[in-house]
Parts: sequence; structure tokens; C-alpha cells
Amino acid sequence: MNKYVNLKVWSYNLEAGLHKVKVNQNFVWIAIAFFFVNSFFLPSGLLITTLLTPFFIVWLQKEHVNLVKPTGIFILIFLLFFSIHLYNGIYVFDYLRSSVLYYTCLIFALVIYQYFIRYSYTYEYVIEKIVFVNIALVGIAIVSLLAMRDGNILWFRNENGILRLKLFTSESSAYSSRLVPVFFFYFQYLYYSNLSKRKKYLFFSVLISLLLSLSYGTIGAIIASTVLFVLINFFSSLRGQYNFKIVLALIGTVGLMIFLLAGPLRNGLIGKRFFNIIEGNDTSAKGRSSDAYLIADKVLETKSKYFGIGPGQFKIIGKDIVNDYYEYGLTQKEQPEARIPSVTAETLVIYGYIGLAIRFFLEIFLFFRTRVYRSSYRLCLFLYMFIAQFVGSNIVSVYEYFIWVLAFTNVFPDAYFKKVSVKGARAIS
Repeated sequence: MNKYVNLKVWSYNLEAGLHKVKVNQNFVWIAIAFFFVNSFFLPSGLLITTLLTPFFIVWLQKEHVNLVKPTGIFILIFLLFFSIHLYNGIYVFDYLRSSVLYYTCLIFALVIYQYFIRYSYTYEYVIEKIVFVNIALVGIAIVSLLAMRDGNILWFRNENGILRLKLFTSESSAYSSRLVPVFFFYFQYLYYSNLSKRKKYLFFSVLISLLLSLSYGTIGAIIASTVLFVLINFFSSLRGQYNFKIVLALIGTVGLMIFLLAGPLRNGLIGKRFFNIIEGNDTSAKGRSSDAYLIADKVLETKSKYFGIGPGQFKIIGKDIVNDYYEYGLTQKEQPEARIPSVTAETLVIYGYIGLAIRFFLEIFLFFRTRVYRSSYRLCLFLYMFIAQFVGSNIVSVYEYFIWVLAFTNVFPDAYFKKVSVKGARAIS
């Protein structure tokens, strides 16, 4: 209890501008790099966090984290699937290279877990720094449109000519998904009627960034997870009392969206794309949903539906299948590396139905094992990830691991975001 009260005291000190939180500035710089430039100017698939893996291992050792057990479990699972996949036939080099990449994701997940269980009191400070940098970069991005609309690296122009904010990330959906933990962090203050003027500005800036990204998938998953969060809280005697204003806000938001899309925006590019998604005619949405699973099933037929085709194989095996499915008519040399833009479908392809079942089992098991439902923040993150995994991301997305680890780490109880007496809190601490 004292730990949580102390966290709240730090929060109030930060709010007052006293900045008494002692933060290792390396956390801040790594967080900013992780959020904004993790893949900037690097070859496809290579990230700064991947290159930092040796330094992460050294840091974990300094924190006296035993890497033998998680590494041993990883090797055991690797050998089990490797023996099955090898029997069915694989491209060994690509298999091993992808497996090494999976191990770097494991190391990253361990780093995030250790950060939260040891230094979670610095999280709000780090988030504020990220939001301030984001505000500055979004401002620069908007101003840059005056000088350059075509070829602007801060914006992505889709096939319809619509500009979508992406900053230094690979695409707009990648940028918007990084805002999710920040959005839901400030959303908790709103939910518990504890959103100060300072936090209102920060929260509003995050909302603007999400809207500028025009990422229907991320925004839709946020709305869906918020609706589920509210519905779940109807059965909570502690949280149910806070539901009313959020229900009104959701009704107002949905009502405004319906009005705009059915009226002023109906014949515009944004409105047309929205209705294309609803009608199942949007190529991007289909590629991340139904098409991804249909292609996955076709690929599994070439190897094993139960155990999949193995890591690093789809980009090779899937070329012809994707080419035939979409009727591209490309030659073998013209075909780009194939990928599935859905982490659930990708898990199905790589590890088959058994691997997918293990994935869902672990998510549900950890939900109850770590009591995610006891923290409204962690519950929101879990609901978002559970929904989003069906229509986006990939199996080596460090941003996905970041959110999953945070959702399954016992930090940020509801009391952190609620109003408390600073004087009383100091007396208790």
C-alpha cells in the first residue's frame, strides 16, 4: 500500500512542477528513440532496440536478473518446433535468423518487465517527455506541409492521396499504435475525474495526433476496447460509479462520427473509405483481416496445419501464394517479400493451430494469473491488444511486446489515478 501511495506523491510533485522524481536520463533517451526513431534510416526489419540487445543483456545482469531460465525455456521451445519444421522442410538460414530476432524480442520484453517492477514510478515522467517531443514534432510536421506536400517524410500519402501523419515511423498505423499506452494512461485520469489542466492539454495533443494519423484500425480498436471497458465496469461496484460521463462521451463521439460520415464527409475520401471498410471493400482492411487468414490457410496446406511452416519461411513460401491470391501476375524476380499484416494470422502460419492455441491460452492465463482486471489501465491495454492482434501488427513488433508486458505487470492500481489528499498521502508515507 505504501508503495502505491508513494507513487501518488511522486505524481503530485510532478503535477506541481517540482520534478522530484529521480529518473535515469538514459530511460528518457531510450524511450524517445524507441517511440520516434526506432526504425528510422535503418534497413527493413532492423530496429535500434534490436541493435541494443547486447547492452540490454548487460543491463539485466547488472540488475541481477537470471537469464538462464527464460533462455532455457526459449531454447527448449525452439528445439521442439525446429525438429518438427525441419522434418517438413525449411530454409534453415532464414529460420535461424528469424529465431535470433525472436530472442531479441524476449530480451526486450524482460527489460520492459524489469523496468516496470523496479522503476514504474518514472513512467509518468517519461511519458510526459515523449508527449512534449511529440507535440513539437507534430507542430513541425504541420508547418512542413506549407513548404512540401509531396515527398514529406513526416507524412504518408495513401492511394487516395490523403495525407496521414506518421512522423519518423514506417507508416501511420505504426505511429498511432505507439500512442495507445499514452492515450490510455491519460484516459484513466479522465475516467476517475482527476484530469488536471496540464494533463488535459497533454491528452488533447495525443487525441489530435491519433486523428491526424487517420489510422482507422487503431482508432477503431481504441473505441472498441473503451466500450468493452465500460461494459465490464457496469458489474464493478468500485468503478461503475465513474461510467456515466464516459458513456455520454462515447455516445457523443459515435453520434458525431455518424453525423459527419453520413453528412458532410459522406462523399469525401475519408467518408468513402469508412463505408468501404464497413462494406468489406477496403483493400487495406481486408488485407489485415479476412485476406490474411485465407492466405494463412493456403500456406499451411503446403506444410502442416497443426505446427505451421516455421519462422522466416513465409516471406519465401508465401510469395507465389500471395501473387496468385491477388492476381498480381508478377514474375518470381518481381515479387517482393511476402508478409502477413496480422499477428494472429502470422502466428497461425508460423506455428500452426497448436501455436495459435498456445498464444490464446497464455493471454487468458496471464490475464487471470496477473489479475489484469484489478488495474483499469492494464485492463484497457489488455482489451486493446486482444482486439488489435486480429487485424494488425506482427510477431516481432517490440511495441506489441511493450503493451503486453505492461498489461501483465502488477503496476498502476486504480488508486494511482484517483484523487487523494496529498497531505494525507505524505503523512502515510
